[in-house]
Amino acid sequence: MSRSPGLSEDTKYLFGCCGFLVALGVAGFGLSSFVRTCKGADTSALPKTFEEASHNGSEQSANGKVIGFGLEQLELATMPMSGSWKEQDLFVDDEQKWTGSTCIVGRHGAYLIILTNRHCLGLDALGSADDDGVPEILDYQLHVHFPGEITRRVSQFALIKGGIDLAWLAVEAKGLGKYLELGFPTEKLPALRPGFEVVAVGSPIAIEFRGSHTFGRISAIRPMADELGRGFTFIQTDAAINHGNSGGPLFLKSNGRYFWIGVNTAKVDAADNLGVAISRDAIIAQPHVEWFNADAAGAVRCFNEWK
Repeated sequence: MSRSPGLSEDTKYLFGCCGFLVALGVAGFGLSSFVRTCKGADTSALPKTFEEASHNGSEQSANGKVIGFGLEQLELATMPMSGSWKEQDLFVDDEQKWTGSTCIVGRHGAYLIILTNRHCLGLDALGSADDDGVPEILDYQLHVHFPGEITRRVSQFALIKGGIDLAWLAVEAKGLGKYLELGFPTEKLPALRPGFEVVAVGSPIAIEFRGSHTFGRISAIRPMADELGRGFTFIQTDAAINHGNSGGPLFLKSNGRYFWIGVNTAKVDAADNLGVAISRDAIIAQPHVEWFNADAAGAVRCFNEWK
């Protein structure tokens, strides 16, 4: 089965994840068994929960009052990402490249921890790249792109077994300066309701459109369930998002300040401005994650262990 290089992974996940609009044909995270085995790297220094990974950063409280982000800070809280893989085939090797968006969570030791969508890792497409369901992975890479032409290869990625469409990335923190001071808090915010103003930030279509802001309102709060039946919430908005926005942050506007409330995850092309984000509370509540090297060997281990 051949695939066109440069095909956006977001295209496959146009209609969402984790059971949302299943009737429209969303593929699951069907990681198949894999014949080869490999040793995983020591990831004991990496965080296992959102609380371990995050700090209050720009949203820290002042005299007990959460002050939020200023509008000019929002583009610093998200960076574009890109990925690629190569899978051995009998005649012509399969290849795929894609882009997405991220949320900067905070520094953890020598690493900057970053949040994105699971489908932005390209693993579902890789798992179906071979007709027998057993891909022979030749290369697998993820990168995060910072201003000033700074590109960092992702050293590890993390997943939640049976969880919702989320993934964590770890990149070397050294030399990233002001991005290390950012971070999303876990303070409680008022209950979200339709009509609240929001802004989606990310890198639609291509890395060149990094830092794009689209403004709208919450349209609905949708209760959902993950693959294991655990409940979580989708925030439906009319803020325009496009392919490549997946993994970027959604902010609530309140009193001229902006508060992180979720991760933009999907849109419906057949509708006008119908997008959904996984809520912040659902992200914070996720159980421990498992880390894998972001290379061919790590992808092999992921396929071996996450059958």
